[in-house]
Amino acid sequence: MLALSTLTLELAIFAGIRKAYVLIPMAISVNITGYATLISDPPAVFLGSFGHLTLPDFFIYNGAPSFFFYALLSAISGTLYLYYFFGKQIKKPKVEVTGTSSLENKNLAKAATTGFILLCVLIGFRSVTHIPESVVALFIASIFGVICSRIARSDVVEMFSFVDWSTILFLTGMFIMVGGLNVSGVIRLIADSVVALAGGKIVMIVIFASLFTLLTCAFIINIPYLITMIYVMQGVGATIGVDPVFLYLVVMFAGYAGSTATMIAAPSNIVAVGLCKKEGDPVSFKDFSKVGIPFAISTFVPPFIILVLRGLGM
Repeated sequence: MLALSTLTLELAIFAGIRKAYVLIPMAISVNITGYATLISDPPAVFLGSFGHLTLPDFFIYNGAPSFFFYALLSAISGTLYLYYFFGKQIKKPKVEVTGTSSLENKNLAKAATTGFILLCVLIGFRSVTHIPESVVALFIASIFGVICSRIARSDVVEMFSFVDWSTILFLTGMFIMVGGLNVSGVIRLIADSVVALAGGKIVMIVIFASLFTLLTCAFIINIPYLITMIYVMQGVGATIGVDPVFLYLVVMFAGYAGSTATMIAAPSNIVAVGLCKKEGDPVSFKDFSKVGIPFAISTFVPPFIILVLRGLGM
């Protein structure tokens, strides 16, 4: 998000348009595809490990389109909405390309890209290698961290300064708390309550869980909520005899759609609003919601209809 924001600001300046008109669409667009693959966002990474899902499972699971294609559907519908909304407000800018730019360190770029591709390949073929994602990630980070530090002529300690330790510690604490809720039986109690409320009908669980998740994640950061709901949906699936992966999909798509609705629903939204203020183009809660709420609805409805139809067929 931070890397993209720098590029986005440069594009806005280059095109001569409001900073908010590019930063807000970028922030909410980043959110909507956060569950598309195994390596895209913390809840997706956790789901892959918790649900024993491989990278291909995020594309096709048991012969049916999986997380990636639902995220893609949301992205397409959201893009159409953004084109409609901002197309009426932004006049076609007159731009003139005056030069080109190049990489500052090609060898460093090659090494970093190679490491990222290798990481994706090893995680994608976990079903063959049987190596946990955590081991793969730490191994690749360690090896290529040293390689990149040598190329950049900086020490390893400096390289580790770029690690987002606050996020790592936050997620660690979150997993401990949710794990405690699971062991204590609270998660199971919630799962049984969901099943009872829906009358044991899959389609009602889809409707209730997705709508509740959409509304909840519009006002809280979705990471802790989704991690908790993954445990809950596992319990729901066990109770009604349904593959929990289908239920994981229900809460994941709704959670990421909801996170685009308001400026407080996701870290990327908060960052975008902060950058707008810093760049002299402040955005209020109301201004953000005017864009975010319709965007959330437009990205929620198409997958919701498909999942309800799938629920009716189960």
